[in-house]
Amino acid sequence: MPWGITILFVMLIAVLWGVCGKVTETLYMRRTGAAVLLALFILGSVLPAFHIGDSVTLRPYVPLLSIGTGAWLAASARKTERIRTLIGTVIVWLAWCAAQLLIPPVAHGFISEPNAVYGLIGGVIAFTAGFYSAPGAASLLLGSAAAELTVGLLYFPTVEIGIYGYEDALMIGLAVQLLCSRAFAYKMWKREKGGSLARIKLYQRQAVFEIGELSAEEAAQRRRKQEDTQEEE
Repeated sequence: MPWGITILFVMLIAVLWGVCGKVTETLYMRRTGAAVLLALFILGSVLPAFHIGDSVTLRPYVPLLSIGTGAWLAASARKTERIRTLIGTVIVWLAWCAAQLLIPPVAHGFISEPNAVYGLIGGVIAFTAGFYSAPGAASLLLGSAAAELTVGLLYFPTVEIGIYGYEDALMIGLAVQLLCSRAFAYKMWKREKGGSLARIKLYQRQAVFEIGELSAEEAAQRRRKQEDTQEEE
């Protein structure tokens, strides 16, 4: 199944409809820029491979786009995010290389979709290393592209780059990483919201004056009520 082109079209439609506003913001992109970038990835996914002699087969469009996009995300990030990106890139590169060497890129045995395996491994590792969308996405883009080039050049003079569905693995990994990032961000938001509500309730229960919430008369009534309660005790 052409996972890459399918996920790209779904992402493009979501961006054009404005559904992915939070995601594009965390990637330091505007909707138009994200749509143009996805369109370039779609174009790169459908362009044919070309040959140089009998031993070199190249389809470098998506790997080159991945390197360019990842480098741009890393350059746009804050200093701490750049450190996360660097660490994540190295880890994704090593893990992706190991997965490609251990699991051949063609269907065999019980693994009918090896690209899905690469993508899942890369996406989970990129999320673990980056947590948020920009560092994680940059790590995945740079690390996977570096692994594709490394493995493609490993058997020189036979060179094969981008011809075994690299875009499928990349888009599966990117979808996993972005979904995990949004789920993590939502969980943190819920935790902060819950903590804030708990602190507000505690404050309202114990405080006499509450800035911006009680009038002077209400504050006086609450003080008298607390004094009466203390006298009864």
